Order: sequence, then structure tokens, then C-alpha cells
Amino acid sequence: MIEIFSQNERNRAEISLQGAEVVKLSRLNTQNEVIPVLWNVDEQYWNRVSPILFPLVGKVKENQYQVDGTLYSLPQHGFARNQMFECIETTRNSCKLRLKNTPQSAPVFPFDFELTVEYILENEQLLVRNTVTNPSPSKSLFYSIGAHPGFQLNFPLSDYRDWE
Repeated sequence: MIEIFSQNERNRAEISLQGAEVVKLSRLNTQNEVIPVLWNVDEQYWNRVSPILFPLVGKVKENQYQVDGTLYSLPQHGFARNQMFECIETTRNSCKLRLKNTPQSAPVFPFDFELTVEYILENEQLLVRNTVTNPSPSKSLFYSIGAHPGFQLNFPLSDYRDWE
């Protein structure tokens, strides 16, 4: 687990190397009470907090797709959320994690790739930078990437509004 703090010490994030997932994000209010921002795992409803969706957002028909005549099976939302990432850089308020293709990923995703996820806790914001690199210039890399954060509602739903 990697912990990062905002410069003003009022915000904190915990990031798991498993899936490069933010598992806790909280801030201190003016009374120094800890206010959770993200969903607390409840196995009855959902066992994730904020998984990264890569190399697929959503799902392919019957979880199968074909590349160059070979059939591959890829689960919904891909596999990155279940993989161990490597921590390649960390500071007090940031961390950078990396996932690369392996012989184990080839049977479900036959592409060379490098996925770098950087988290920066700045004031009251958690900035996320996802970078996907194709190390094989002679071969195309097909992918999609997304996020699926669950948020903690600390007030009645009617107190929230959509951003315009």
C-alpha cells in the first residue's frame, strides 16, 4: 500500500499495487474529522473501490475477440484491475505505477504495452494520469482505458447536483 498526502496535510490517498487502485481517499474537515470520499468496500454490493479498466472498457461479445485469425478471451473491463503494478516513483504527494505485458497477459491480450498510472494529490484534488505506450512500433496497439470510482455519499442524495 502506498500513502500520499496533500501539501496542506488535509487530504490523503491510499493506493494499492494490486490493480493500481485507489482504495481510500479522505480529507479532514475544519473540525479535523476524517471525511471519506470513496466507497468503503461492502462485499454484499461491490468488492472494488476505483478499479482501472484496461485494456477494455465494457465487454466484447461473449468475452471473445479475434486478432489475426486467433480467438482470444478477455473478461469484462480487461485485466489490469487484477494485476500487480510496479511502483516506479513515489514522493510525499504522488506515485507512479507501471504494468507491462507479460507472457501471462499474451493469451488474453496479444499486444505489447506499457501502462503507467500516476496519482498526484494536489490541494483537494486527486489528479490521475494514465499513459499507454506501444513498445512495438511495427504493430498496432488496440485498447481502451477508463476508471470506475465509487464515491461515498456523506449527505442525502438530494444535496448533490450534477456539474453543468
